[in-house]
Amino acid sequence: MLRSTVLVLAASVVLGSACGDASHMFSGMWRSEEGVAAGWLEGQPELAIGHYGPELTGVVHYVDDAGIALCDCAFIEQLDVDLDGESFEATTDAPCGEGLLVWALTINDDGADRRLVGTVHHRVDQVSSEPVAVSFVLDDTFVPDDKRVCE
Repeated sequence: MLRSTVLVLAASVVLGSACGDASHMFSGMWRSEEGVAAGWLEGQPELAIGHYGPELTGVVHYVDDAGIALCDCAFIEQLDVDLDGESFEATTDAPCGEGLLVWALTINDDGADRRLVGTVHHRVDQVSSEPVAVSFVLDDTFVPDDKRVCE
């Protein structure tokens, strides 16, 4: 956990410099476009991501439609970053429960809004649920101080 805290703090230095650079393309505050209701994931998750080169880290906040925390936040642990494919895979602790969430997200830039689209599934003891579609819109390339930490 200390390693993740250090990575989040180090990544926060570059959060404001995404500006289309491939080595920063995932940096920023990503907000869920629609609520998720999968039993193991409820509400509208927010992703606070720091990205520099091949490294990605951050925090996921599990919130309801009004932005009120539903459960404890969780650190984003990078599994794979594909800069050419503009995609990444990462895990977080599951909200309010056991196991991990496995996120597989790709940038979709339609000109109007920059989005992360893909799937998330729940894994407990090497058994995975069916993936659920998720979509996030880039709210800001700057991540506020309260979103950079997980207490």
